[in-house]
Amino acid sequence: MTGDLSARVGIVYRSQDFALANGALSLKAYHAGELRNLTGATGLDYLSVYESLGPVGFEKYVKKWVTDNEIRILFFVTTLWLEFDTELLLWLSQRVFIVHWMFDDVTEFDVFSRYYGQFADLVLVEDYVTALRYEQMGVSAHFRTPIYSAEMYSPMDLPRSVDVSMVGILAAQGRGECVRRLRQEGFAVATYGVDSPAGPVSLERMREIFCTSKVNLNTAGVTPSRRAARDPSVALRRQIKGRITEVALTRSFVLTEYSPGLEQAWGIDTEIGVFHTHAELIAKTRYYLSHDDEREAISSAAYARAIRDYAGPAAFARVFEEVLARFYETDWAAKQTRTKPPRLGEDVGRIVVANRLGRSWQFARAHSWRAAGQEMSIACTEASSAARARRGRVCRPARYLKIGARAVLGRLR
Repeated sequence: MTGDLSARVGIVYRSQDFALANGALSLKAYHAGELRNLTGATGLDYLSVYESLGPVGFEKYVKKWVTDNEIRILFFVTTLWLEFDTELLLWLSQRVFIVHWMFDDVTEFDVFSRYYGQFADLVLVEDYVTALRYEQMGVSAHFRTPIYSAEMYSPMDLPRSVDVSMVGILAAQGRGECVRRLRQEGFAVATYGVDSPAGPVSLERMREIFCTSKVNLNTAGVTPSRRAARDPSVALRRQIKGRITEVALTRSFVLTEYSPGLEQAWGIDTEIGVFHTHAELIAKTRYYLSHDDEREAISSAAYARAIRDYAGPAAFARVFEEVLARFYETDWAAKQTRTKPPRLGEDVGRIVVANRLGRSWQFARAHSWRAAGQEMSIACTEASSAARARRGRVCRPARYLKIGARAVLGRLR
């Protein structure tokens, strides 16, 4: 962004999302940092402010922060932001161009994003099918895979000494079954993760694994969040994984399970190897292990694509060009007359009420009685809204409220 507008970009983030268990920075931290470098944006570590001021003080703080910094484009670079009351989101949506940069939205769409996404002017989505679901609702969405640091995943000049490797929890996302099928066919498969003998690995060690492996195996399954686990169909979904880009940036070969829209991001069999079934996995593993030159040519093509489209400042600049194009097309008169969108489904109400009750308990434990009471009041309002959405019938959020209120009040006595 250039000119005056550079001071008018804001980024909402949560610092608790930034540190990974292996000590590396998370993908959210990288995205937030690069956006700030690119745009000169001012940041809001919203959860720290919220826990300090409580819900009412937080709303006043956010409004003043937006007004004082003359923010016109506001990025949400986090997964959930339930602490933002819907009235506050409506206020923001009438005044600023809101961009949601979603992560793992394929698991959160039904229980969170399809409602909160309606407050956004643009949603950046890493899953092709989910982007179409937003568009189907009339919410502008732009599909793109996550962006990674080319420096963190740079190639290493090491021999390809490992036939097949898999990094990740074997018990999740169909990885274990893929490994089992390959081993049954006599392939040597090295695995790394908390349920593998080699254990979990650091980012640097993972990069080394990619570079020494002839075939880096990747699956497309998802691990439902606790919020989404109520719907068994979520575990059956497939999504485009960032692991493809991570491997590609090391100029190594990835053989990945197909997910809808994968061809929108990568050249099938020209930049990455793809399988649809276990039989195809076995056949393609055997093929690529015996065709070194073709495999290395595909790796080089993937590396060139990753560097060009999915890595570093240049990739963020292209995304921001898309954001700016949408920003300048905005009908601000229409935005200022926006109304709150309808609540879609019971799950959102249940999650919001549960979150508010949990916050009320946290504030009570800290002896912040006013904030605890404010949270309880908001929980009551949300439960009533959920009940009205179900045409007056008693709904689960209302039942949760009664149970939660008794528990919280009992602790306060």
